[in-house]
Amino acid sequence: MLKKREEWFLIFSGLFTCALVAFVDSLAWRQQGVSLLWLLPYVAFTFLFLLVTVDKVQSGYLWIKPVALWLQGIIAVMLVAYIDVRATPILLVVWAAQLPFVFSFRQAVLGLLGLNAFAFILLPFLLGKQPSWIAAFAYLGFEWFALASSQARQALQQANKALAQSNQQLDATRLLLAQDASRQERLRIARDLHDSIGHQLTAFSLQLEAARHSAPVGQADIFVSLKTQVRQSLHDLRAIVREVRGATATDLTAALRTLSSRLPGIHVELPDSLSVENAALAEQLLLCLQEGISNAVRHGHATTINVRILSQQPLTIELTDNGTGLAKNICSGSGIKGMKERLAAFQGTVTLQNNQQGGACLQLSVEQNHD
Repeated sequence: MLKKREEWFLIFSGLFTCALVAFVDSLAWRQQGVSLLWLLPYVAFTFLFLLVTVDKVQSGYLWIKPVALWLQGIIAVMLVAYIDVRATPILLVVWAAQLPFVFSFRQAVLGLLGLNAFAFILLPFLLGKQPSWIAAFAYLGFEWFALASSQARQALQQANKALAQSNQQLDATRLLLAQDASRQERLRIARDLHDSIGHQLTAFSLQLEAARHSAPVGQADIFVSLKTQVRQSLHDLRAIVREVRGATATDLTAALRTLSSRLPGIHVELPDSLSVENAALAEQLLLCLQEGISNAVRHGHATTINVRILSQQPLTIELTDNGTGLAKNICSGSGIKGMKERLAAFQGTVTLQNNQQGGACLQLSVEQNHD
């Protein structure tokens, strides 16, 4: 989940805070005669902290992170209740800072208020102790600040990702427009060649035929030779026109390469050529593939993505990755619905499933015979 250098620095800060709290508490324990075995909950808290912030969880085990986070909260509450040291509640601040990484903001706020009410009000009452309202509100303020800071950071990250995704889509669309303009120019040149030079050569051939019949004896062979050369030139011209008109397909490989170039640390394998005859279909396919690549990186934490063509008619494109795979309810997400809506006009189908070798597998299949 966390990959950037700044995020690793924050993880180190969390580890340092946990170690510092354990050290300060252990100094107080020596004066109170508490066994150093109480360090084990601190070790467990630190391990769970790393599990939430660092580990990449495979599909089918996505429940591990929320469970690990709640176990951290329980351990922190237990230490606050049984260890009478003022530094111990700082662990709840560390716990609160992790909430936005796992839960929605509403769930995080409810969890924060509920755990603090249990730790500083209900639990002391059950243990026959006097609740410390000042400490409760003070640490609640610290926890709220940590939660709000992490939430703001998460929102900023999501905004940056959305902006980067929009820039990628803009670059790809710009490239498609450039290809479309080039295609239109080639069609114009082919049409002009056929309509002007082609007609002139045809007329010239007819004139040579007429001249051959009226030519003096012994000169008819010259007109026959000229007519043969004109026919060959006309044949070559028509071949060139057909070739120019046939080279009007849109190649998505260049656009996808532009998209992948803005994904640092992500390796995207692309086919040598991914040509689509219909410009509108090419645009929708590009947007679907862009969505698939973004989802593989954002949700699957993939580092390698492979795009390949399975068949030409119908055109079937497969996108596989080495990420964590799919959660159970991912197939009903808005991204997949959007892909299906984009390809519906082209009788296209979209399938998304876990790959047997790990990661996810997205398949797009469309008919190319659309005008």
